[in-house]
Amino acid sequence: MKLSTITSITLFAAAAVVGATNAPRQYGYGYGDPTTNAPTATGTAASQATGAAGGAYGGGASVPQGGAAAFVLSPHSAVLAHAVCGALATMLFLPSGVLAARVMRGLSPSRTWFAIHAVVQGVVGLGLVLAAAAIGWAKFSSKKIDTPHRKAAVALFALVWLQALLGAATHALGARRGGRGVANVVHWTLGLATIGLGWAVAWLGFTSEWSYRGHGAVSGKWKIGWGVVVGLWVLAYVAGLGLLPRQLKRERATDEVARVARLDSDKDMREAPLMG
Repeated sequence: MKLSTITSITLFAAAAVVGATNAPRQYGYGYGDPTTNAPTATGTAASQATGAAGGAYGGGASVPQGGAAAFVLSPHSAVLAHAVCGALATMLFLPSGVLAARVMRGLSPSRTWFAIHAVVQGVVGLGLVLAAAAIGWAKFSSKKIDTPHRKAAVALFALVWLQALLGAATHALGARRGGRGVANVVHWTLGLATIGLGWAVAWLGFTSEWSYRGHGAVSGKWKIGWGVVVGLWVLAYVAGLGLLPRQLKRERATDEVARVARLDSDKDMREAPLMG
């Protein structure tokens, strides 16, 4: 995936989040009735009681004294921004970073795959996870880790950070020593576990968490869409595994050439004093 494509997708998502501030509010705590979008008595009372921080998720749009307009993330926009950042991270960028590494390493000996893998996952993916977590912590009034979605999200947050640090250390050691060690296997295994956990976080977010927080039932189309996206990623990765024998064969040949070169270098060093 080219960096220009990544930038375009990120900018599009940001525009969608900003533009959504004018969209009709979703049904939930302090929101209007879903059929009329008119404020209910409960919603009005909640808004009056909490002001700019009203609603179950905290935060609201306000106009300061003097009439100067100021933008403060509303409850609806906070939920939407959290969902968009989380979905982009777990359903697009994190798995695409894994797939890019898997396919590109099988096709070419070039180290370009590492730059793309690091940027897509360690910069964009990690950044979106951090954004989703920050929005959730700052704007949602309930900060209890009391649901499957939130518990899984905390585990994902920890795993993504661990993977970023482990990946940097693994590739640094690999560049110095050559070959593949235990750290590589751990990084690969945890990477796949992180992707699976991310999919679970997304699933729990729009199924159980969404309704639990008072936003109503989710259309079955979202569940079907989730299944289609996950299925496509799994099929693509399995297809990428077909390139693994080719990659391993090339790496064995490269390691053998490096081993012979080291032996020749050691031999030359031993014979140098004799020749002098």
